[in-house]
Amino acid sequence: MCLLPDMQALTYYYLALSKIPKVGPITGRNLIRHAGGVEQIFDLTKTEVMELPGLSQAQKSALINRECLRMADRELRIIEEEQIRLITIEAPEYPYRLKQIDDAPLVIYVRGQVGLNSLRMISIVGTRQASVLGLQYCKEVVEALSEYNVTVISGMATGIDGCAHASALDLGLSTVGVVAHGMKYRYPKSNDRLFDRMEKKGMIMTEHGYSTFANKDNFPRRNRLVAGLSDATIVVESKKRGGSMITANLAHDYNREVFAIPGRISDKSFEGCNHLIKSHKASLYQSVDDLAYLLNWSGKSKAVGAKSKPLYEELSERQKKIINYLRMHQECNIDDLAFHCSIDLGDLSSELLQMEFKGMIKALPGSKYLLLR
Repeated sequence: MCLLPDMQALTYYYLALSKIPKVGPITGRNLIRHAGGVEQIFDLTKTEVMELPGLSQAQKSALINRECLRMADRELRIIEEEQIRLITIEAPEYPYRLKQIDDAPLVIYVRGQVGLNSLRMISIVGTRQASVLGLQYCKEVVEALSEYNVTVISGMATGIDGCAHASALDLGLSTVGVVAHGMKYRYPKSNDRLFDRMEKKGMIMTEHGYSTFANKDNFPRRNRLVAGLSDATIVVESKKRGGSMITANLAHDYNREVFAIPGRISDKSFEGCNHLIKSHKASLYQSVDDLAYLLNWSGKSKAVGAKSKPLYEELSERQKKIINYLRMHQECNIDDLAFHCSIDLGDLSSELLQMEFKGMIKALPGSKYLLLR
């Protein structure tokens, strides 16, 4: 039984599932399917647990002795005290773009108030050893993106990542920093002031439990979240190897748009950007118009901040989700929309009808829909 009656049981059991040693998103999904639901996993008898496929003896023991439930209860108490929110993959506020990748985390921890399903979300990544030129490019990219009122995603590292977050905050843009550790820590410590600003005006997000250290294996996993949260990834400055190249390749694998700022052939710090363009994994970024064209954006919002008028203010949050999903998938059927946008079929039908009346979408045979603008 959950010892925190004010917490939703579903959240509690998802958290408990994540506390079973080495049970990641894919194994967790398999267990949920096998048991018929996340709560049902913890109703299995000892005999049924021992017969579960794909689990080690240690994992089965952790499920049988219920230590994972006790760990979940302790963590829920901590995150409540620390004002951290826990979002499960079944929650409406879970980022629907992220939900589309095969190994999307079952739970994410967030601190801050930025929406994770904003209309336009762009990742900006690059080297930690950023040059003066690279930092200038990064600031110019963020300033250009502010015309479209985007949410800027990056990985809270030094260099280009930190510049992207700081520039977004300076311009009044929403920004989300994805970290490779639990909320107990701040890494790197040199970004301590940036963490303060992000927690007050932006958002910090992680898939790791509160006390998880930033070990080297966590960073590639962090990069998949940066790529998966966004409509497109912009690589500002990068050598041929590094975290930003991992993020770019993942974004390409997820069928998201990738852009790279080119550099001189002799400049090693832009070697990765040039390679992405050369290998046709990234489009050449010369201006924000390149990105707006490929993402089918229309309508700029010059003013950002207190006096700004929100872009697409006539759209509901559900309609924003629908538009973004259709933008990435051309046409799709109503069942896919309902699942990936976390909208009830009845409510979705009503939203689609309204959008069709406004000339935003077109209904096709077979309960499919196409984005018109």
